Amino acid sequence: MEVSGPAIITGAAGGIGRAIALRFVDFKCRNLTLVDQNADGLAETKDLIFKQDPSVVVHTISCDLTADGAPEMVVRESFEKFNALYHLVNCAGTPGGFATSQETDIDMFDRVQSLNVRAAWLLQKAAIQRMLTQNAINGERGSIVNIGSLVSHVGLPALSAYTTSKHALLGMTRSEAVDFASEGIRINLVAPGLVSTDLGRAIPAEIRDHHLTPVLKRTPMGRFATPQEVANCVAFLSSQLAAYITGINLPIDGGYSAM
Repeated sequence: MEVSGPAIITGAAGGIGRAIALRFVDFKCRNLTLVDQNADGLAETKDLIFKQDPSVVVHTISCDLTADGAPEMVVRESFEKFNALYHLVNCAGTPGGFATSQETDIDMFDRVQSLNVRAAWLLQKAAIQRMLTQNAINGERGSIVNIGSLVSHVGLPALSAYTTSKHALLGMTRSEAVDFASEGIRINLVAPGLVSTDLGRAIPAEIRDHHLTPVLKRTPMGRFATPQEVANCVAFLSSQLAAYITGINLPIDGGYSAM
């Protein structure tokens, strides 16, 4: 299995985004643009990639993707660096805290939508524009994978702003997948349930017990996913093994969605 051609991965400073970058290298992706607001985290990811394979060319961009023009700049800079763009992974996102609509002010709501939806939509739009101009590899001009969530297709308590954003991301995925399938561009979404990351482990115990433990108890496999397990699915969807797959929502939730 190979992930052929240059790729952009956002949210690559740690967690799922870092795991995706490392898995892409495993599958012979040799030109990576890694994006995150955390410059130190990006540098760590880059170092890990070089330890894994020193031949990989890694271009890092530290920026706020919610800033005007930032998504377009990322795609333009990556395309100019590698003269092609065959993969985009929209992994950058923010949960925005545990709150109902009655506990969420409009500023918080707007911040969540600005990164999770607006920035992802603009990145996808700019990436598709570039992909349409390039020659196909094995019949494909490009692949996009959006990182959704369990709450892309179910509702959980006290996640109003986040759930709204992840439902929107699924709608964006399906609509654009239909629009550009005939152009050789595939667009899919993965929907992780609970994932064990440093960010998740930093959540205070009281909040974890109240909000996350009930989800874990309802998960048939009874454990958190690892970032690597999510990365495996993203790499598969980005590869030629998934050449006839577009517009899907792939749950990675230990059976939660089957209940």
